[in-house]
Amino acid sequence: MNNIIRRLGVDKAVRYVILGKGISVLSGLVIMLLISGYLSKEAQGYYYTFNSVVALQIIFELGLSTVIIQFASHEMAGMKYDLIKNRISGDRVNKQRYLSLVRLALKWYGAIAILIVFIVGPIGYFFFSQEKSTMVTWQGPWFVLTIGTAINVFLISILSIAEGTGLVASVNKMRMYQALLAGILSIILLLAGEGLYATSSLAIAGIIVFTVFSYKYFKNIYAQAKRISRKEKINHISWSKEILPMQWRIALSWMSGYFIFFVMTPIAFKYFGATYAGRLGMSLTICNMVMATGLAWISTKYPSWGILISKQQIAAMNSSFKLAVIQSTCFVLVGLIGVYISLWILMLVHSNISDRFLGLLSFSYLAMAIIGNHIVACLATYIRAHKTEKMTTTSCIMAVLTVSFMLTVAFLGHEEYYVMVYALLTWLYFVPKTYFVYKKFKTNHE
Repeated sequence: MNNIIRRLGVDKAVRYVILGKGISVLSGLVIMLLISGYLSKEAQGYYYTFNSVVALQIIFELGLSTVIIQFASHEMAGMKYDLIKNRISGDRVNKQRYLSLVRLALKWYGAIAILIVFIVGPIGYFFFSQEKSTMVTWQGPWFVLTIGTAINVFLISILSIAEGTGLVASVNKMRMYQALLAGILSIILLLAGEGLYATSSLAIAGIIVFTVFSYKYFKNIYAQAKRISRKEKINHISWSKEILPMQWRIALSWMSGYFIFFVMTPIAFKYFGATYAGRLGMSLTICNMVMATGLAWISTKYPSWGILISKQQIAAMNSSFKLAVIQSTCFVLVGLIGVYISLWILMLVHSNISDRFLGLLSFSYLAMAIIGNHIVACLATYIRAHKTEKMTTTSCIMAVLTVSFMLTVAFLGHEEYYVMVYALLTWLYFVPKTYFVYKKFKTNHE
């Protein structure tokens, strides 16, 4: 059995991700059942649109988490993390550069938390206020979600550092606990009749779990970073000279990512109403659960790929990447087929739950788009592992296409073509263009 598990690429880090995603999927299924029973179809639309609007935080983060993981992993090539003393040791220059990165991450994410409160919060309030005919009380839940997300985002800064440090298994273990606690909180709130407050469960769980994680693993590193002398700052990582050249490209890609992956639900909410947005949101949620679990084979290898690249072991990197992509893509394919079959069975038995999802044809289009997005994510990760970004132009064009076509279809009232157009954009432009960029980059670096 252990041999089979190893051949499937399920190491300790992947195992924690799968357990965490498994908990998310199981609790998510229970939550979907409860949403069907305890929330109106209109309230369900608010539930899923909340998460799409609060995802505007991506624009403020500007892709820094990806950059942090890469820079931290490259510095760890000359250091190691002491699990007993919970501190780093090794080459003096690497250590000073690493600690300067910790300081930068804390300052940057602190600023992001403030922007979420004072920009995303009011934007969301204005957006939802336009729906005058609603009987849904959404103001309190939106306020709690905004504050919870801001605090949680600040704590994510140290998770990026931790992943780059090599504590991938520990980070994913904490995320597993977060998923468990978030599921419990969501179920309690839904049963108590406070369904929209359940949207804050993930953020609240993150605040609790990641505070404990940060104190346990990085209390001493915080102290080390705080004590960096002016002389030691000579060896700091320069944001303008080192990080910015990579970050601005990733930032544009990440901002584009919001319009590629999250804008569909708010547009549907505006033009097709809360009920359709709720069906789309629930369908997207379960598809994204599958994709996120499949990406475990990719995300958990990210720091180790950074080390292999810094040591010029490109052949080993390519071999590991190829295997991870095959394993993750197979998982996503099987998972989405399983979801489709489950929905088909629910419709056959005339279950009310099936009414909360898109129809089978629209769902199949959505699944096709998710598979395409998964492939794009894998290929983009390979490039970014080299501390560079080549997806900026491709992502920006895809964002413009997505917003333009989605708004046009929605404005014209063609609900039946909405998801199909998104799938066509993904496979006719996003996937082939990304593959071309990947092949060109890989050829130039072999």
